Amino acid sequence: MQNSIGQAIAAHHAGRLQEAETLYRSILSREPSHPIALNNLGMIALVSGHLGDAVDLVGKALAVAPADPELAGSARAIGLTLFTQGFRIDAAPWLEKAAAQNPADQDVANALGRSRLPAHVAAEHPDPDGGTPWLRYPPYESPNYTYSIDIVGTCNLRCPTCPVANMRDEPRAKGLMSVDMFRDIIDKIRRESPVPSPDVWLFNWGEPMLHPELPKIVGLVKERGMTVSLSTNLNIRRGLEEAVKSAPDSIKVSMSGLSHTGTYAQTHAGGDIRLVKSNLYLLRYLLDRHRVSTRVWVGFHLYKTNLEEAAATRALCAELGFDYHENPAVFHPVEKVIDLVEGRATAEDLAIVDRLLTHPVQIREQVGIKRHGHYDCELRFNMTTINHDGTVALCCATYSAPTQLGVNFLDESHGQIEARKYSHDFCKTCYRYGLAYSAAKLPPRPA
Repeated sequence: MQNSIGQAIAAHHAGRLQEAETLYRSILSREPSHPIALNNLGMIALVSGHLGDAVDLVGKALAVAPADPELAGSARAIGLTLFTQGFRIDAAPWLEKAAAQNPADQDVANALGRSRLPAHVAAEHPDPDGGTPWLRYPPYESPNYTYSIDIVGTCNLRCPTCPVANMRDEPRAKGLMSVDMFRDIIDKIRRESPVPSPDVWLFNWGEPMLHPELPKIVGLVKERGMTVSLSTNLNIRRGLEEAVKSAPDSIKVSMSGLSHTGTYAQTHAGGDIRLVKSNLYLLRYLLDRHRVSTRVWVGFHLYKTNLEEAAATRALCAELGFDYHENPAVFHPVEKVIDLVEGRATAEDLAIVDRLLTHPVQIREQVGIKRHGHYDCELRFNMTTINHDGTVALCCATYSAPTQLGVNFLDESHGQIEARKYSHDFCKTCYRYGLAYSAAKLPPRPA
């Protein structure tokens, strides 16, 4: 037996995983509770992406030999992998084990903090229809309560995956939020926010750099001790220095290409990547000149047609000292995805979807495997979205008139607005099609 485990471990360390798996399974056929074979087979499952098998096998190993030093790193590996893959509820007990083994492990501590329910979030919320209470979970977007405030009711670009372009006939008001209205809104937030210092995003569907009073608006948020973030396509130079000097906590730059002759002009329609690149260098210069510590990060939207430009964009970010994150481009808003599911998509919609790495209906099916159980949607329990005219949207993923709450933020309390969200019929449609932003959990294992 000892020779067999030694051979299996040698094959495992040499990267011959199929051979190692066969040897481990042979050992377990004779000794089902062999802790090293169970653990190491679980580690092979983990790196192969079979998370449920990894959890099951390593769990059995630790039950047999909880103090075995050769198993010490397994809880950490599983916990961090589950966390990274979005399974925060499943990750928490593994991260707790890892934290107990090494309290000084900062990566584990950070992940564990994001895998626990924040103090301001109740464990469940009553169903207004009298059904099963909605279960809550550690939010993905931010552990802090967030207000998304569209200070500009339009955008300078017409990105095809955004409703500003693909729902251009929607009778939606356009314009700028006045500084006086914003001051009233931010003061009301200060009074009734579920947390002492919420996150404030000065964007949703609009481009905040279009607002001539952006620095003053940023200042109003910071004066009240809240964090403030911008998201921009960076196709505007006017006001950039003043915006930097106002020192927002973070600036996201949305990009989908790096070459003028590439796909950027289609996926960020109306934009000029040459101006964006120039502004990125200027942004670095202004941050250094004014000694501003704003975090800048580039969100690169991946399409079938721009994959070869991702590496160059990452290198540019490294040169400038900006963070880089990439993600598959997503078709917005959720109303458009429902049109796809129900077979009402236009030819224009289908042409847009054809550029995406994965069809939205396929994404829905993939997500549906992970999102099961009666879990709440964090876009309603941990965020409030306010339009430029002070009205409140059902959530940040909706755009059309029927998905607005029909109330001004200044006219109703936080509790009244939340009650409107939970009673809105569109949420039922969203859940029926598996589109709600709810918790990811490992699928139940077959009996």
